[in-house]
Amino acid sequence: MDRTTAKRSRFWEPSRTLDPMTADLQQKLIDDALANSAGRVPSPPNGGRVLTKKVRESDDPKVLGQLAMTQYQRARQVSAASAKAYKIPIYYFWQPIRVARTERSDEPRPDKVSEVRLRLQSSATHELLPSDVIDFYHLFDHVDGPLFTDDSHHNEFGARIVAEAIFESITPELERLA
Repeated sequence: MDRTTAKRSRFWEPSRTLDPMTADLQQKLIDDALANSAGRVPSPPNGGRVLTKKVRESDDPKVLGQLAMTQYQRARQVSAASAKAYKIPIYYFWQPIRVARTERSDEPRPDKVSEVRLRLQSSATHELLPSDVIDFYHLFDHVDGPLFTDDSHHNEFGARIVAEAIFESITPELERLA
């Protein structure tokens, strides 16, 4: 194994499911990153940490939920800083996802083990939701019919329900700004 491959394998595992064009692009990005970093692992952003394989592959829903919320909080920090710099009011919405509602036979879902794991992780993440986030996690609980095309993307009917809920949430701010 050459030195570049040795460095690469410490920090990155190639995906075996990529099409050749995507795999080539991914490899180029990795090679460029390694060349520009002289083989060093980039530092994580404030509050972040480099995940080890053991943590990344944890089956503990609470650990996975905490990792998901940590990533979400970092993204919120970036958007909040941008909003503040440009004096733009900002709202955060926690979108509904498929596993927040009762399982339906007319929506896509994985095998039973993955379904249970996803529901537990989703619930664990939702429990950590900051109080300033407008919570739509259970928005679809009492809506009949299929709404999801996968675990997180809803169809047009679901999009309309979310849009109406968002509009209702921000109407007072829109009226204030008018």
